[in-house]
Amino acid sequence: MGFLHGKPKRGKSWLMMQIACAKATGGRVFNREIAPGPVLYLALEDNERRLKGRQKKQLWPRGTDVTFVLAEQFKKEFGSLAEGGADRIAYLMDQYGYQLIVIDTFNRAIGQFLKASESNDAGVVTRALDGLQRYAVEKNACIAIIDHQSKASKNDGGDAIDDVFGSIAKSGVSDWMWGFYREQGSRNATLSISGRDVEEQTLLLNWDVEFGTWNLYRDWE
Repeated sequence: MGFLHGKPKRGKSWLMMQIACAKATGGRVFNREIAPGPVLYLALEDNERRLKGRQKKQLWPRGTDVTFVLAEQFKKEFGSLAEGGADRIAYLMDQYGYQLIVIDTFNRAIGQFLKASESNDAGVVTRALDGLQRYAVEKNACIAIIDHQSKASKNDGGDAIDDVFGSIAKSGVSDWMWGFYREQGSRNATLSISGRDVEEQTLLLNWDVEFGTWNLYRDWE
């Protein structure tokens, strides 16, 4: 389990949609082949029209094995992932074999259910994420949570662990952290990668306007 965090409206969800498609179809992400497997995508800040528009732009093949859950369905069937919702995800993983579960975003799935005084409480946040992390290990699946960055983080790069918004418990319970950095309006971005059993590295990316994807920017190498 881990976090992809960045500032609002910088392209995090586009990147995760791209990864979800690659996982479902056995495609490639940043020149690395991905073994195919079913995906569950909790798109809690988007509507069906926007999701279909992004799929069309990214040229998703018809029948791509990604199950989307929108906000209204999430509230009815999951509720807070810190209060039983994680068990629902585990059940669906058993039933449908989901290998990648995307939670977009942390605040919509967990944060909105916490009191203001709890959002930066390490103990509370750890308990909220513990079930997700445990199920990810037990089921040999990846749970990717999209989140925001702290206001102090810079647009041109930073620390993937320190820059995630709120409690440091998020990085403590996570197996990996991706920090996404991009100046507003720029077609270039930096992806800082860190975590347990993960090679720390920084990838330089470029936005493909035509297809709505992030690609390695070789001119920076």
